[in-house]
Formats: sequence, structure tokens, C-alpha cells
Amino acid sequence: MVGTTSGTNITFKIYETFDTTATETAAGGTPTATVWSDVSTDILGAATITLNGATDTFHVDTPRMPYAYLISYDIDNATNAVDVFVRKN
Repeated sequence: MVGTTSGTNITFKIYETFDTTATETAAGGTPTATVWSDVSTDILGAATITLNGATDTFHVDTPRMPYAYLISYDIDNATNAVDVFVRKN
């Protein structure tokens, strides 16, 4: 996964689920803990990461793959932009 930003103070978290009926969280909401597990520390190395006009790369390597990942981000103003690229092998 590669995250890039054109702004500042964009905070990312990553969640996973094994529930095939899981749905996305509404914008600005928090993923339901009984459906989505916060795996930010496992993947990002911290509870959250903040990108400030930078690019960062994260590798996910696990013996079992969840049904889905949810990448959550909060921006500090309406003019910030985020690109997230995910490659599945």
C-alpha cells in the first residue's frame, strides 16, 4: 500500500474484517468494533500515522488474509487530497 498526500495532517488507520457481509463505515464514522478489527499497529507500526505532503509505503504480509481491509483517513481541511494505491499479489 502506498499513501500519498498533497496536504498536511492526514491521519490514517487500517481495519480488517473476516465478515463477508461487512459494509463500509459512513464518512466520518468509526468502524464497528464487532465487525472491523483495528490492525493499524500491526501494519503501520503505530496506532495511527500522519502524512504531511509526503509519500509512505506499507507492506502487508500475513499468513492468513482477511476478507477485506478498510483504510480510514481524516483530513484537516477540505482542500487536502489523498491517493492510496493497493497492489494484491
